[in-house]
Amino acid sequence: VKHLQQKIKERQITVDADVDSSNCLATDEDAENLIGRFRGNLIIDGEKAYEEDNWSTLRIGDLLLKSGGPCSRCQMVCINQMTAERSKEPLTTLATYRNRKVPFGIHLFHDREYSGTTWIQIGDAVTPLG
Repeated sequence: VKHLQQKIKERQITVDADVDSSNCLATDEDAENLIGRFRGNLIIDGEKAYEEDNWSTLRIGDLLLKSGGPCSRCQMVCINQMTAERSKEPLTTLATYRNRKVPFGIHLFHDREYSGTTWIQIGDAVTPLG
């Protein structure tokens, strides 16, 4: 999310000098708003932007998850989940560098055969396995 906020800010400075500030999602206080727009079930803070693109398997605590591939985003991410207001962001900025289908995040599926548990909690170790 931090990387996306920076990209939105860069785009607005260089392309949209007269942008309406209501469409801006580049400030720190808008991070929760931006996260809410993507409606993710799991939010993992990582070292590198979009590192999940390369994950095939992920372990969280004792839970093993398999990647189902990228999650292509639609215009729903352009709707503020608290106010129902529409904007062009963040989809416009994502489309400038992520490709036509605008992936952001991945689908994960529980691997029942190899998991020790079905529970995860805040603070569990997150380990990409490949």
